[in-house]
Order: sequence, then C-alpha cells, then structure tokens
Amino acid sequence: EILKALGSDGARLIADAVNKNGQFISQMLQYLDPRVLATVINGSTDFAIKLTAELDPKVIAEVVNRSGDFLTRLLGLLDPAVVAAAVNANQEFLTASMATMDPTVLAQAINANGPFLTRLLGLLDPRVLAGAINANPQVAPSLMGYLDTTVVAGIVNANGPFLTRLPVSYTHLRA
Repeated sequence: EILKALGSDGARLIADAVNKNGQFISQMLQYLDPRVLATVINGSTDFAIKLTAELDPKVIAEVVNRSGDFLTRLLGLLDPAVVAAAVNANQEFLTASMATMDPTVLAQAINANGPFLTRLLGLLDPRVLAGAINANPQVAPSLMGYLDTTVVAGIVNANGPFLTRLPVSYTHLRA
C-alpha cells in the first residue's frame, strides 16, 4: 500500500537514489532477504512499472552483475505477471540493460529459475523481447555456452505459442 501511495513522484525519487548509488545497492543486497524484496515487488505492479521506467539501465546492469547470487535467489520468488508488466512497459530499459549484462550472471539466474521463466515467457510481449534481442546481437551467442540445455528446453517446450510469435532475426547467430 505504501508504494501505491508514493506514485510516480516516489518512483522517480527512489530511482534517483538507486541510480546515484549503484555500488551501495550492490553491497546492501548481500544482506537483504530476497523474500522481503519479492513481497514488496509482487504487491505493487503499477509502482514496479513506474520505477523501472526511471531506473538507469546501465546502473541496474552493474548492480545485477555484482549481485548474481542475490538475483538468482530473488527471481524465483517474483510474480511473473508483475515482472512481465514492468518489462512489457519498458522495452528501452530492457534493451539498454541487456547490453551490459554479464552472460554468466544471467545464465546462473536462468539455470536456477526454470519454472519462473517458463511462466514469465508466455506473459511477455514478443515484440519487446525481440526488440531487445535484436538490438543486442552479442548477448544470445555469449549466453548460450553457459545455459543448462535441460532448463532451456523446458522453457522452450512450454512456450511454443509464444515463440512462434517472436519476430527475431537470427542471422547474427550463424557461425
């Protein structure tokens, strides 16, 4: 309820503090219980959308890169519908943050959270995901070597209808 009361102005203020203190945020996450943060995020879809729009993608990518273990624990606790709403409303953020994400950190989070990602993928707007992938052709090939093929197969097999709507150019993946 408090996040709803903060509204757009509160989202902007919090994002400004995060954007200016990425290293501190990374250090703080080492001590934060991911269940607490997940509870806050899961209860505030509109605020998550507004906050994501105000966050600096490069700062968040750096925080994620430094906080892989926390991200891995947090991801499975999040509501896929809340994450999808924030991602779908903020394609520019996804595209820009993806450009500087560490593929080993991303793969660790993906490999440990197959059930979450299986549910999430079907809720994502294919155009948003494709736009981010197409704008960052280096990400997919660099990520592939770190992914657990069993996890990826489970995600793909459960989301056939979504994948058929994904307008991605794979020409950059050819050897």
